Amino acid sequence: MKYSIQVDSREATKQPKIVERLERRNFNVEVQKLDVGDYLLFGERPILIERKSISNLVADVRSGHLWEQLKDLSQETEPCLRKAVLLEGSPAIVTKKNRWQPRAVTAILNSIVFGWKVPYLFAPSKFWTVETLVGLQSQIGKPEGDNKLRVKKRIRGLAERAQFVLEGLPGIGPSRAKSLLKRFGSLKGVLNATPQELREVLSEADVANLYVLLHAEVGDKC
Repeated sequence: MKYSIQVDSREATKQPKIVERLERRNFNVEVQKLDVGDYLLFGERPILIERKSISNLVADVRSGHLWEQLKDLSQETEPCLRKAVLLEGSPAIVTKKNRWQPRAVTAILNSIVFGWKVPYLFAPSKFWTVETLVGLQSQIGKPEGDNKLRVKKRIRGLAERAQFVLEGLPGIGPSRAKSLLKRFGSLKGVLNATPQELREVLSEADVANLYVLLHAEVGDKC
C-alpha cells in the first residue's frame, strides 16, 4: 500500500537522501512549496512536521526564524491537523560545538512545548528521521479518497513579527514583548541592550536567562 507525503520543495532540495529513502519505504512523495512545515503526512488525522537539525537551531533562535516557524505551526487551524517539530541530532552538539550552556538549550526546548504548545520529537540522524516519519504514518493510516488538505501561512506585518520573536524567548510573553519594543524601539535594540537596560523592563532572573541565551558562546564550556 502506497502512502502519500508532501515535502516542501526547499527541504527536498537540501535533503535529497531523505526523499529517496521515503520513496524506497513505499511513499508517494509529492514535492511542492509548503507555506508551513517541511513534511505533511496524510491520514485520518494528518501530521505536519517541521524538521530542524540541532546545528541549525542556534542560528534560527538568534535570527528569530524558529519563533516564526512555531507561530505558523501553532496558528494553523486546519481541522484534525496535528503539528510537531522534529529535531535531528543530539543537544550535546549545541553545547560542545556552539558552546551553549545546557540550561539555554533546555529553555528553548521548554519554550517549544509549553510556550508554543507544539510537541517535539528527537531523531539522532537522517536515517531515524525517515524511520520516525514512517512510524508516524503507520499510526495515522492511509487517507480515504483524494487528499485536499492544504496548509497556509498567515501574512503578518513587521511589528507583529518582531513581537512574536521576542515572545518565544525565555521569560518573555506578549505583554513583556510589547514593553521591550516600546522601550528599545526595535528588535535589534532589544537584542543589543545591556543587562542594566533590560532590568528596566524585566526581572533580574529573566535578564540572566535571556542574557545566557543570547550570549551563550561566552559561557562555560560543557
